[in-house]
Amino acid sequence: MALTNRATRAACGTAAAIAAVLGASAASAQTIADRIHGASGDVEVHFSARPGVCGDGEGSMSFRSRRSAGDDSYSHCEPGPVRVRLTLSNGAVQAIHTLVGTRHRAIAGLTDLGAVGDRDAATYFLSIARTAEASVAREALEPVALADSVTVAPDLLSLADDRARPVDVRKNALFWAGQVDESDVSKPVGRIAGDSSEDRRMREQAVFVLSQLPDGAGVPALLDIAKSNRDSWLAAKATFWLGQIDDPRAGATLRQLVTDPAVSADVKGQAVFVLGQHDSPDDQAFLRREFDALGTKALQDKVLMGVAQHGGPDARTWLMGIVTDSARPVEVRKQALFWAGQGDAVSTADLAGLYEHLQGDALRRQVIFLLSQRDDSSATDALMHIATTDPDHDLRKQAMFWLGQKNDPRVARFLAGILEH
Repeated sequence: MALTNRATRAACGTAAAIAAVLGASAASAQTIADRIHGASGDVEVHFSARPGVCGDGEGSMSFRSRRSAGDDSYSHCEPGPVRVRLTLSNGAVQAIHTLVGTRHRAIAGLTDLGAVGDRDAATYFLSIARTAEASVAREALEPVALADSVTVAPDLLSLADDRARPVDVRKNALFWAGQVDESDVSKPVGRIAGDSSEDRRMREQAVFVLSQLPDGAGVPALLDIAKSNRDSWLAAKATFWLGQIDDPRAGATLRQLVTDPAVSADVKGQAVFVLGQHDSPDDQAFLRREFDALGTKALQDKVLMGVAQHGGPDARTWLMGIVTDSARPVEVRKQALFWAGQGDAVSTADLAGLYEHLQGDALRRQVIFLLSQRDDSSATDALMHIATTDPDHDLRKQAMFWLGQKNDPRVARFLAGILEH
Protein backbone atom coordinates (compact mmCIF):
# COMPACT_ATOMS: atom_id res chain seq x y z
CA MET A 1 0.00 0.00 0.00
CA ALA A 2 1.39 3.39 -0.94
CA LEU A 3 1.95 5.89 1.86
CA THR A 4 0.05 9.15 1.85
CA ASN A 5 2.00 12.42 1.67
CA ARG A 6 1.31 13.03 5.35
CA ALA A 7 2.58 9.56 6.26
CA THR A 8 5.63 10.03 4.08
CA ARG A 9 6.51 13.31 5.75
CA ALA A 10 6.04 11.80 9.22
CA ALA A 11 8.28 8.87 8.40
CA CYS A 12 10.97 11.14 7.01
CA GLY A 13 10.81 13.38 10.10
CA THR A 14 11.16 10.41 12.41
CA ALA A 15 14.14 9.12 10.44
CA ALA A 16 15.81 12.52 10.56
CA ALA A 17 15.29 12.76 14.32
CA ILE A 18 16.74 9.28 14.81
CA ALA A 19 19.72 10.19 12.64
CA ALA A 20 20.28 13.40 14.61
CA VAL A 21 20.23 11.51 17.91
CA LEU A 22 22.61 8.87 16.60
CA GLY A 23 24.91 11.56 15.26
CA ALA A 24 24.95 13.41 18.56
CA SER A 25 25.63 10.15 20.41
CA ALA A 26 28.50 9.36 18.08
CA ALA A 27 29.97 12.83 18.59
CA SER A 28 29.69 12.59 22.36
CA ALA A 29 31.28 9.15 22.28
CA GLN A 30 34.36 10.56 20.57
CA THR A 31 37.32 11.08 22.89
CA ILE A 32 39.58 14.12 22.67
CA ALA A 33 42.15 11.95 20.93
CA ASP A 34 39.53 10.99 18.32
CA ARG A 35 38.64 14.61 17.68
CA ILE A 36 42.16 15.86 17.13
CA HIS A 37 43.44 12.83 15.20
CA GLY A 38 45.27 14.08 12.14
CA ALA A 39 44.48 17.73 12.89
CA SER A 40 46.94 20.59 12.53
CA GLY A 41 46.98 24.15 13.73
CA ASP A 42 45.19 25.47 16.81
CA VAL A 43 42.18 23.65 18.25
CA GLU A 44 40.22 24.19 21.43
CA VAL A 45 38.16 21.99 23.73
CA HIS A 46 36.28 22.97 26.86
CA PHE A 47 34.95 21.23 29.97
CA SER A 48 33.64 22.05 33.44
CA ALA A 49 35.94 23.55 36.09
CA ARG A 50 36.18 22.14 39.60
CA PRO A 51 34.71 24.25 42.44
CA GLY A 52 36.85 27.21 43.47
CA VAL A 53 38.33 27.71 40.00
CA CYS A 54 37.50 30.87 38.07
CA GLY A 55 39.03 33.07 35.39
CA ASP A 56 38.50 36.06 33.14
CA GLY A 57 38.70 34.08 29.91
CA GLU A 58 41.88 35.84 28.85
CA GLY A 59 44.64 34.37 31.00
CA SER A 60 43.93 35.40 34.58
CA MET A 61 42.87 32.45 36.75
CA SER A 62 42.22 31.86 40.45
CA PHE A 63 42.41 28.49 42.16
CA ARG A 64 40.62 27.82 45.46
CA SER A 65 38.94 31.26 45.27
CA ARG A 66 36.88 32.10 48.34
CA ARG A 67 34.28 34.81 47.79
CA SER A 68 32.67 36.75 50.61
CA ALA A 69 29.62 39.01 50.61
CA GLY A 70 30.42 42.40 49.12
CA ASP A 71 33.79 41.24 47.77
CA ASP A 72 34.07 42.45 44.18
CA SER A 73 37.69 41.32 43.66
CA TYR A 74 36.39 38.36 41.65
CA SER A 75 33.66 40.29 39.82
CA HIS A 76 35.15 39.32 36.45
CA CYS A 77 36.17 35.82 37.50
CA GLU A 78 33.87 33.25 35.86
CA PRO A 79 33.60 29.75 37.37
CA GLY A 80 34.44 28.05 34.09
CA PRO A 81 34.51 26.56 31.64
CA VAL A 82 38.09 25.36 31.37
CA ARG A 83 39.23 26.03 27.82
CA VAL A 84 42.31 24.25 26.54
CA ARG A 85 43.94 25.37 23.32
CA LEU A 86 46.26 22.86 21.68
CA THR A 87 48.72 23.59 18.91
CA LEU A 88 48.91 20.48 16.73
CA SER A 89 51.02 19.21 13.89
CA ASN A 90 49.54 16.11 12.23
CA GLY A 91 47.81 15.20 15.46
CA ALA A 92 50.91 15.62 17.64
CA VAL A 93 50.62 18.18 20.43
CA GLN A 94 53.24 20.93 20.22
CA ALA A 95 51.90 23.30 22.88
CA ILE A 96 49.04 23.60 25.39
CA HIS A 97 47.50 26.81 26.71
CA THR A 98 44.84 26.68 29.44
CA LEU A 99 42.28 29.40 30.16
CA VAL A 100 39.24 29.63 32.43
CA GLY A 101 36.10 31.55 31.51
CA THR A 102 34.17 32.42 28.38
CA ARG A 103 36.08 33.29 25.22
CA HIS A 104 35.17 36.89 24.46
CA ARG A 105 36.52 37.22 20.93
CA ALA A 106 36.96 35.18 17.81
CA ILE A 107 40.47 33.89 17.11
CA ALA A 108 41.53 33.51 13.51
CA GLY A 109 42.51 29.97 12.54
CA LEU A 110 41.19 28.40 15.76
CA THR A 111 39.04 25.28 15.38
CA ASP A 112 36.56 24.82 18.23
CA LEU A 113 36.10 21.10 18.88
CA GLY A 114 33.42 21.77 21.48
CA ALA A 115 32.71 20.31 24.89
CA VAL A 116 34.37 17.14 26.19
CA GLY A 117 33.76 15.11 29.32
CA ASP A 118 35.66 16.04 32.46
CA ARG A 119 36.98 12.52 32.97
CA ASP A 120 38.00 12.20 29.32
CA ALA A 121 39.84 15.52 29.59
CA ALA A 122 41.73 14.48 32.73
CA THR A 123 42.62 11.08 31.22
CA TYR A 124 43.81 12.58 27.95
CA PHE A 125 45.98 15.30 29.44
CA LEU A 126 47.42 12.89 32.00
CA SER A 127 48.50 10.64 29.15
CA ILE A 128 50.32 13.60 27.59
CA ALA A 129 51.98 14.44 30.91
CA ARG A 130 53.20 10.85 31.21
CA THR A 131 54.65 10.58 27.70
CA ALA A 132 55.34 13.95 26.05
CA GLU A 133 58.55 15.94 26.19
CA ALA A 134 59.00 18.14 29.24
CA SER A 135 57.65 21.47 27.96
CA VAL A 136 54.37 19.98 26.69
CA ALA A 137 54.02 17.55 29.60
CA ARG A 138 54.26 20.38 32.13
CA GLU A 139 51.56 22.35 30.32
CA ALA A 140 49.28 19.29 30.26
CA LEU A 141 49.05 19.11 34.05
CA GLU A 142 47.07 22.32 34.57
CA PRO A 143 43.92 21.12 32.75
CA VAL A 144 44.17 17.84 34.66
CA ALA A 145 44.00 19.72 37.96
CA LEU A 146 41.18 22.02 36.85
CA ALA A 147 38.77 19.34 35.60
CA ASP A 148 35.55 19.00 37.59
CA SER A 149 34.23 15.80 39.21
CA VAL A 150 37.47 13.86 38.77
CA THR A 151 39.84 12.61 41.48
CA VAL A 152 43.35 13.23 40.18
CA ALA A 153 45.61 13.61 43.24
CA PRO A 154 46.67 9.92 43.25
CA ASP A 155 47.62 10.09 39.56
CA LEU A 156 49.52 13.33 40.09
CA LEU A 157 51.41 11.89 43.05
CA SER A 158 52.21 8.78 41.03
CA LEU A 159 53.65 10.95 38.27
CA ALA A 160 55.63 12.95 40.83
CA ASP A 161 57.14 9.66 42.03
CA ASP A 162 58.10 8.55 38.51
CA ARG A 163 61.86 9.16 38.33
CA ALA A 164 61.88 8.25 34.66
CA ARG A 165 60.08 11.52 33.88
CA PRO A 166 61.84 14.93 33.75
CA VAL A 167 62.17 16.69 37.10
CA ASP A 168 60.26 19.76 35.87
CA VAL A 169 57.27 17.57 35.01
CA ARG A 170 57.43 15.79 38.37
CA LYS A 171 57.67 19.11 40.23
CA ASN A 172 54.59 20.42 38.45
CA ALA A 173 52.68 17.22 39.20
CA LEU A 174 53.58 17.55 42.88
CA PHE A 175 52.48 21.18 42.91
CA TRP A 176 49.05 20.39 41.47
CA ALA A 177 48.60 17.40 43.76
CA GLY A 178 48.79 19.85 46.63
CA GLN A 179 46.48 22.36 44.98
CA VAL A 180 43.50 20.16 44.10
CA ASP A 181 42.51 19.79 47.77
CA GLU A 182 40.97 16.32 47.30
CA SER A 183 42.46 14.71 50.40
CA ASP A 184 45.32 15.15 52.85
CA VAL A 185 48.44 14.62 50.76
CA SER A 186 50.87 15.76 53.46
CA LYS A 187 52.24 12.25 54.09
CA PRO A 188 53.23 11.36 50.50
CA VAL A 189 54.55 14.89 49.93
CA GLY A 190 56.46 14.76 53.21
CA ARG A 191 57.91 11.40 52.21
CA ILE A 192 59.39 12.95 49.05
CA ALA A 193 60.82 15.82 51.10
CA GLY A 194 62.49 13.39 53.50
CA ASP A 195 63.88 10.99 50.88
CA SER A 196 67.65 11.56 50.78
CA SER A 197 67.90 9.58 47.52
CA GLU A 198 65.47 11.96 45.78
CA ASP A 199 66.53 14.82 43.51
CA ARG A 200 67.23 17.97 45.55
CA ARG A 201 64.86 20.02 43.38
CA MET A 202 62.03 17.63 44.11
CA ARG A 203 62.68 17.80 47.84
CA GLU A 204 62.63 21.59 47.77
CA GLN A 205 59.38 21.50 45.80
CA ALA A 206 57.88 19.12 48.34
CA VAL A 207 58.69 21.55 51.16
CA PHE A 208 57.01 24.37 49.22
CA VAL A 209 53.93 22.23 48.53
CA LEU A 210 53.64 21.40 52.23
CA SER A 211 53.54 25.12 52.97
CA GLN A 212 50.67 25.62 50.53
CA LEU A 213 48.35 22.88 51.78
CA PRO A 214 45.03 24.23 53.06
CA ASP A 215 44.14 24.47 56.75
CA GLY A 216 47.77 24.04 57.84
CA ALA A 217 47.82 20.37 56.87
CA GLY A 218 51.51 20.54 55.94
CA VAL A 219 52.68 22.40 59.07
CA PRO A 220 53.54 19.30 61.19
CA ALA A 221 55.77 17.92 58.43
CA LEU A 222 57.43 21.33 57.95
CA LEU A 223 58.10 21.57 61.69
CA ASP A 224 59.81 18.17 61.66
CA ILE A 225 61.97 19.11 58.67
CA ALA A 226 62.93 22.51 60.11
CA LYS A 227 64.02 20.94 63.41
CA SER A 228 65.93 18.11 61.75
CA ASN A 229 69.74 18.21 61.85
CA ARG A 230 70.12 15.87 58.88
CA ASP A 231 69.94 18.23 55.88
CA SER A 232 70.48 21.84 56.93
CA TRP A 233 69.76 23.20 53.43
CA LEU A 234 66.33 21.57 53.46
CA ALA A 235 65.70 22.62 57.06
CA ALA A 236 66.47 26.20 56.03
CA LYS A 237 63.91 25.97 53.20
CA ALA A 238 61.29 24.60 55.59
CA THR A 239 62.10 27.39 58.04
CA PHE A 240 61.58 30.02 55.38
CA TRP A 241 58.17 28.65 54.39
CA LEU A 242 57.12 28.31 58.03
CA GLY A 243 57.73 32.03 58.25
CA GLN A 244 55.13 32.63 55.55
CA ILE A 245 52.39 30.73 57.39
CA ASP A 246 50.11 32.40 59.91
CA ASP A 247 50.10 29.55 62.40
CA PRO A 248 51.03 29.68 66.12
CA ARG A 249 52.88 26.37 65.79
CA ALA A 250 55.12 27.93 63.15
CA GLY A 251 55.87 31.03 65.23
CA ALA A 252 56.78 29.01 68.31
CA THR A 253 59.16 26.81 66.32
CA LEU A 254 60.86 29.79 64.66
CA ARG A 255 61.66 31.27 68.06
CA GLN A 256 62.93 27.91 69.28
CA LEU A 257 65.27 27.70 66.28
CA VAL A 258 66.70 31.12 67.08
CA THR A 259 67.54 30.24 70.68
CA ASP A 260 68.66 26.62 70.22
CA PRO A 261 72.49 26.49 70.18
CA ALA A 262 72.44 23.17 68.31
CA VAL A 263 70.71 24.66 65.25
CA SER A 264 72.91 25.24 62.18
CA ALA A 265 73.85 28.77 61.15
CA ASP A 266 71.83 28.48 57.91
CA VAL A 267 68.63 27.50 59.69
CA LYS A 268 69.09 30.01 62.50
CA GLY A 269 69.76 32.75 59.97
CA GLN A 270 66.59 31.90 58.06
CA ALA A 271 64.55 31.90 61.28
CA VAL A 272 65.89 35.32 62.26
CA PHE A 273 65.22 36.67 58.78
CA VAL A 274 61.58 35.53 58.56
CA LEU A 275 60.79 36.70 62.10
CA GLY A 276 62.26 40.05 61.13
CA GLN A 277 59.78 40.30 58.27
CA HIS A 278 56.80 39.79 60.56
CA ASP A 279 54.69 42.75 61.65
CA SER A 280 54.06 41.12 65.02
CA PRO A 281 55.22 43.38 67.89
CA ASP A 282 55.96 40.21 69.89
CA ASP A 283 58.31 38.89 67.20
CA GLN A 284 60.05 42.26 66.91
CA ALA A 285 60.47 42.46 70.69
CA PHE A 286 61.80 38.87 70.74
CA LEU A 287 64.51 39.70 68.18
CA ARG A 288 65.59 42.81 70.07
CA ARG A 289 65.92 40.75 73.26
CA GLU A 290 67.96 38.05 71.54
CA PHE A 291 70.25 40.44 69.66
CA ASP A 292 73.28 40.19 71.93
CA ALA A 293 72.91 36.43 72.45
CA LEU A 294 73.04 35.77 68.70
CA GLY A 295 76.76 36.44 68.69
CA THR A 296 77.57 36.52 64.98
CA LYS A 297 77.58 39.67 62.88
CA ALA A 298 75.57 38.00 60.11
CA LEU A 299 72.69 37.16 62.46
CA GLN A 300 72.80 40.54 64.15
CA ASP A 301 72.65 42.28 60.75
CA LYS A 302 69.43 40.42 59.97
CA VAL A 303 67.90 41.60 63.25
CA LEU A 304 68.93 45.19 62.60
CA MET A 305 67.44 45.06 59.12
CA GLY A 306 64.14 43.57 60.28
CA VAL A 307 63.69 45.97 63.20
CA ALA A 308 64.55 49.02 61.08
CA GLN A 309 62.17 48.03 58.27
CA HIS A 310 59.21 47.87 60.64
CA GLY A 311 60.04 51.16 62.36
CA GLY A 312 58.04 52.65 65.19
CA PRO A 313 59.05 54.29 68.48
CA ASP A 314 60.39 51.07 70.01
CA ALA A 315 62.56 50.39 66.97
CA ARG A 316 63.92 53.96 66.96
CA THR A 317 64.80 53.87 70.67
CA TRP A 318 66.51 50.49 70.38
CA LEU A 319 68.49 51.34 67.24
CA MET A 320 69.65 54.69 68.58
CA GLY A 321 70.66 52.98 71.79
CA ILE A 322 73.00 50.68 69.86
CA VAL A 323 74.38 53.52 67.73
CA THR A 324 75.26 55.64 70.77
CA ASP A 325 76.60 52.79 72.93
CA SER A 326 80.35 53.37 72.91
CA ALA A 327 80.93 50.00 74.60
CA ARG A 328 79.80 48.17 71.47
CA PRO A 329 82.07 47.40 68.50
CA VAL A 330 82.14 50.21 65.93
CA GLU A 331 81.07 47.85 63.14
CA VAL A 332 77.89 46.90 65.04
CA ARG A 333 77.11 50.56 65.66
CA LYS A 334 77.71 51.39 61.99
CA GLN A 335 75.34 48.64 60.86
CA ALA A 336 72.66 49.79 63.28
CA LEU A 337 73.10 53.33 61.95
CA PHE A 338 72.96 52.14 58.35
CA TRP A 339 69.72 50.20 58.78
CA ALA A 340 68.16 52.95 60.88
CA GLY A 341 68.85 55.34 58.03
CA GLN A 342 67.20 53.10 55.42
CA GLY A 343 63.73 53.35 56.93
CA ASP A 344 61.69 55.97 58.69
CA ALA A 345 62.71 54.90 62.18
CA VAL A 346 65.27 57.73 62.29
CA SER A 347 64.50 61.17 60.86
CA THR A 348 66.90 63.47 59.02
CA ALA A 349 66.91 65.71 62.10
CA ASP A 350 67.95 62.67 64.18
CA LEU A 351 70.85 61.99 61.82
CA ALA A 352 72.03 65.60 61.86
CA GLY A 353 71.88 65.61 65.65
CA LEU A 354 73.80 62.35 65.84
CA TYR A 355 76.63 63.75 63.77
CA GLU A 356 77.30 66.40 66.37
CA HIS A 357 77.55 63.88 69.21
CA LEU A 358 79.19 60.82 67.64
CA GLN A 359 82.90 60.30 68.07
CA GLY A 360 85.10 58.70 65.43
CA ASP A 361 85.44 59.12 61.68
CA ALA A 362 83.79 55.77 60.82
CA LEU A 363 80.45 56.66 62.40
CA ARG A 364 80.48 60.23 61.12
CA ARG A 365 81.20 59.05 57.58
CA GLN A 366 78.23 56.73 57.89
CA VAL A 367 76.01 59.66 58.85
CA ILE A 368 77.29 61.69 55.88
CA PHE A 369 76.50 58.82 53.53
CA LEU A 370 73.00 58.38 54.96
CA LEU A 371 72.30 62.11 54.62
CA SER A 372 73.40 61.91 50.98
CA GLN A 373 70.77 59.23 50.32
CA ARG A 374 67.90 61.45 51.45
CA ASP A 375 66.10 63.82 49.11
CA ASP A 376 64.67 66.29 51.63
CA SER A 377 66.15 69.81 51.80
CA SER A 378 67.07 69.40 55.47
CA ALA A 379 69.51 66.61 54.51
CA THR A 380 71.16 68.95 52.01
CA ASP A 381 71.30 71.67 54.66
CA ALA A 382 73.00 69.27 57.07
CA LEU A 383 75.62 68.28 54.48
CA MET A 384 76.37 71.91 53.64
CA HIS A 385 76.77 72.64 57.34
CA ILE A 386 79.25 69.76 57.71
CA ALA A 387 81.14 70.88 54.59
CA THR A 388 81.70 74.36 56.01
CA THR A 389 82.05 73.85 59.75
CA ASP A 390 83.57 70.46 60.51
CA PRO A 391 87.16 70.84 61.76
CA ASP A 392 88.15 67.55 60.07
CA HIS A 393 89.32 68.29 56.51
CA ASP A 394 88.61 64.74 55.26
CA LEU A 395 85.04 64.80 56.55
CA ARG A 396 84.43 68.17 54.90
CA LYS A 397 85.69 66.72 51.62
CA GLN A 398 83.40 63.70 52.07
CA ALA A 399 80.39 65.97 52.58
CA MET A 400 81.29 68.04 49.50
CA PHE A 401 81.71 64.88 47.41
CA TRP A 402 78.18 63.72 48.23
CA LEU A 403 76.79 67.21 47.75
CA GLY A 404 78.24 67.09 44.26
CA GLN A 405 76.04 64.07 43.48
CA LYS A 406 72.84 66.00 44.23
CA ASN A 407 70.83 67.68 41.49
CA ASP A 408 69.95 70.78 43.48
CA PRO A 409 70.55 74.41 42.33
CA ARG A 410 71.39 75.38 45.90
CA VAL A 411 74.24 72.88 45.94
CA ALA A 412 75.71 74.25 42.72
CA ARG A 413 75.73 77.79 44.14
CA PHE A 414 77.13 76.53 47.45
CA LEU A 415 80.04 74.65 45.84
CA ALA A 416 80.76 77.58 43.52
CA GLY A 417 80.97 79.85 46.56
CA ILE A 418 83.46 77.53 48.25
CA LEU A 419 85.64 77.46 45.12
CA GLU A 420 85.62 81.25 44.90
CA HIS A 421 86.96 81.51 48.42
